Amino acid sequence: ATKVAEIIASNVPPSTATVMVPATLEPTLPLVIEKTLPPTETQAPAETVAPTEEPTLEPTAVPTQAATAAGIGVPTAAITPLVTATTGPTATLSSNDLRTVLGTPTDTDPMDNANKWFWPGGVDNFTAASWSNGMMSLTGLTDVAGWRLPQAQNSTNMYTEMTVKSGECSGLDSYGLIVRVPVFNPPNQGYLFEVSCDGQYRFWKWDGKVGEKGTATTLVAWKASDSIVKGSNAVNRLGVWANGSNFKLYVNGVLLEEVTNSSFSSGFFGIFVNPGPTAKYTIQVDEVSYWLNPKP
Repeated sequence: ATKVAEIIASNVPPSTATVMVPATLEPTLPLVIEKTLPPTETQAPAETVAPTEEPTLEPTAVPTQAATAAGIGVPTAAITPLVTATTGPTATLSSNDLRTVLGTPTDTDPMDNANKWFWPGGVDNFTAASWSNGMMSLTGLTDVAGWRLPQAQNSTNMYTEMTVKSGECSGLDSYGLIVRVPVFNPPNQGYLFEVSCDGQYRFWKWDGKVGEKGTATTLVAWKASDSIVKGSNAVNRLGVWANGSNFKLYVNGVLLEEVTNSSFSSGFFGIFVNPGPTAKYTIQVDEVSYWLNPKP
């Protein structure tokens, strides 16, 4: 409302002013508010009013996912045991790579700052998020998974992919994508595709509404894959293709596995970090992209 008032007060030529919803507000769909100014004899091109400062969120005394869109602590010990990993190749982009096959994404966030998709920054009870050198750093502050969701696309059929640098890590220090989060506020349900420092992956479902402290259900237990670049400061691309009740899991453009589950039919997406042996484990996210209704 303040931005619209400023536009009117500054005698901006008649236009349709688009004001983005701040990251601190509970999102609605669509994620823009339109205000039509009174017409005059002269029409000028539409003007977009964008935020001038990187949105950040302050920690609260009581853990809340409602304001932060950050995530819920999820114990990892109750999910699945360790499997020994094998050495994987470096990530490459070939003509058979899924990203090459799908072509230009519907939208891409280069993660240079928080502004494009309104990622929540700052510190909460589970994670800390900041931006530098063209990447988002996400640090796990506890020994459970914590996530951050941008104010981006809510969809049923979508391929989501992120490029991430693993940072200093070992063992089951891990990170990944959370998809099909049915409710943005609070984000206490969804599917999680996870890759570990020692070259393993798994796929599981989190339902914070079941049980006293929520319930984690393993859909794919930890498995080693040669497609994962393992070790510290390794770069990997993780992707989840969600189409109806079918999920395809990709690493570096290679299909790892297909899974069927119908618990959550649509929702939002985000990224998460899950510390294992490394205290305050930190990953760096270089890009997140999505393709709406991709064709096989």
